[in-house]
Amino acid sequence: MSKEQEEIDIINKFVQRHKVEGNTPFSYGKIFHHLDVLHEIKHRPEDVCPVTLELHLTNKCSHNCLFCMYKKEIRESNICSAEIPFDIAESIIDDAARMGVKAITYSGGGEPTLHPQFKAISTIGSDYSIDQGLITNGSMLHHKDICEHIVNNFKWVRISVDAGSDSVYKILHGNCCDFSKTIDGIKQLCVINNNRIKIGISFLLTSFNSCDMIKLYDILSSIGVDYLQIKPMIMSKNQKSIHNNYITQAIVDDIETLIQKAEKDNKIKVYVLFDQFKNIIGNEHTFDKCHGHALYPVISAIQEIFVCCMHLHNDSMKYGKITKNNSFYDIWRSKKRFQIGDNIDLSKCPKLCRLAKTNNILDMIDKTTNLDINFLN
Repeated sequence: MSKEQEEIDIINKFVQRHKVEGNTPFSYGKIFHHLDVLHEIKHRPEDVCPVTLELHLTNKCSHNCLFCMYKKEIRESNICSAEIPFDIAESIIDDAARMGVKAITYSGGGEPTLHPQFKAISTIGSDYSIDQGLITNGSMLHHKDICEHIVNNFKWVRISVDAGSDSVYKILHGNCCDFSKTIDGIKQLCVINNNRIKIGISFLLTSFNSCDMIKLYDILSSIGVDYLQIKPMIMSKNQKSIHNNYITQAIVDDIETLIQKAEKDNKIKVYVLFDQFKNIIGNEHTFDKCHGHALYPVISAIQEIFVCCMHLHNDSMKYGKITKNNSFYDIWRSKKRFQIGDNIDLSKCPKLCRLAKTNNILDMIDKTTNLDINFLN
């Protein structure tokens, strides 16, 4: 049996054992908390504004991750040092508030906390009472003022760690990175936080770091984080073969051990993203159209707006570029923006879709509410 087929069999059995999804920050059905948006998607789709905005303040990064999803598009390009000027960032958040955007996720691109006006920019969102989340590599958490700012202005922060030892950390994040320094920064954040905001740690599972998964859990369980997120690295067949990166039975056994350990210890939550394991072996999307294209756009560090993070720097999925004379609001209200979103070719989308869960719900609504809608069954 080939490694590919063996992996498919292992993952199928694994996800079958965990069919029921619990109530987690990554659960199905969040869109049902936005019934006004559901109604608008059905009846006035061209008027739908984002619920969540992903904002890349900078392309500068302090790490050199082995599997960085933006390595070619950003790290190895002439835009690797780009960052959004303060006045443009301010106008984006002003427009987001005007449009009714509910949340902003600061991500990258690069490392958001490296932007020289990171605190000033995210304070604007906080002043508008927009919910804010931060995805970071944690390299700036040794600065007390950064930790204090995060706790005072964000709903949650998730730190990408991916290792439980310095040797594995250096393989995945770069030789310049110091595992102990990152963990010390997380400890400082947890002390300052005192259970005010949600602090999560992400672990991108590969054949390189699976041996460190339980090690990291043991470290985290005593320092005050809320959860550890486990998700697999999604690769092309060619890249999987080059890196020998397959989900094996030994890896699945370790995940099962970790789940049981976390339930028994009851110290921090462990969230395994089973849907992303399905994406490793899945084929086509189960929805026919990207109904949710307006709900979660991304603005890059060069001020360009894209359909989603999976199409960052894909010109065919670009709505436009924000300038002093062409605002986020102006671009969003343009016919071109809606036409691009409404005509997405799903065959050109990756299997890993940020809005897959939401699109499945929207697809079901689109297909099942056309006949005798007032007669409930």
